Amino acid sequence: MKSLRLFVIVSALVGLLNSSELKAQSPSVLYTWNGTGNLQQWFRSFGAASTSATLSNTSAGTLTIAETSTALGGSQAFSDDFNRVRESPTGPSGGLDLTGLQYIEMDIAHNSPTATVNVQFYAQVTPSYTYRWGGSDGVLQGPDWSLGPGPHTLRFPVNQLPVEAQSYVLGIGADVRAHTAVGNLTWTISELRAVGTPLTTRTIATHDAGTSENGFNGAYINFEGAAVQGGTGNQDQVGLTAGSGSLEWTDLGGSQGAAIGWGNGTAFNGNNYNERPLSLIITTRSSSE
Repeated sequence: MKSLRLFVIVSALVGLLNSSELKAQSPSVLYTWNGTGNLQQWFRSFGAASTSATLSNTSAGTLTIAETSTALGGSQAFSDDFNRVRESPTGPSGGLDLTGLQYIEMDIAHNSPTATVNVQFYAQVTPSYTYRWGGSDGVLQGPDWSLGPGPHTLRFPVNQLPVEAQSYVLGIGADVRAHTAVGNLTWTISELRAVGTPLTTRTIATHDAGTSENGFNGAYINFEGAAVQGGTGNQDQVGLTAGSGSLEWTDLGGSQGAAIGWGNGTAFNGNNYNERPLSLIITTRSSSE
């Protein structure tokens, strides 16, 4: 009598699990401008016509933004670079993964001894650069922050973003509203940080109904596709079913079983690297005796 033994090998492709992304999912400082002479790639991101500003880091631990607008006190915004995840390390680019944390906080001030100026604290999320902002009421898309004299801490509610946006924050910035009655101001940002209680566990894929890609969650047949009943033999999803809380297929066995993979992105052949922090491959092996 012959019996079929099925061996399953799971391999994790952890190239994305670098130190920056691991730190990004724990409370941590994102920018401090330690020392001088380094803007950490912050820049003027957009603004009204005839507005301008000079960014500098001449005081240790401070980003200084001096408005130089011809139209005095015009509206303009300042942001970190879309190709920079955080201050250190400098190498990683793409989206900042803040899954499971509660807020991004910014310490900011202006130099007027009397004026109050409205500021919108915003983030651009997902590979589509979707614009979202955190209101002064603690609610996503809420009212502007009204900043009088002295230092202030702005909060952006990361935990109110959808999961795919929490894991891919491309840019963080402040949009200073028009203050023509005050004239040009000088702003200082001393720290930007991610805060909250980190997750103790993180679900990589559920295959539930209503989740990404109709429950496939990025799963596909990576190789040995001929081993999947009803499959095409190609690198695709034909022969797999999902959406009921599990990923299912019938493996035909043979010398080589199917290799099923879960990519980083939200969709097969549309890899955006913003749903999960790693890639997985399950390889089935069969033998008879």
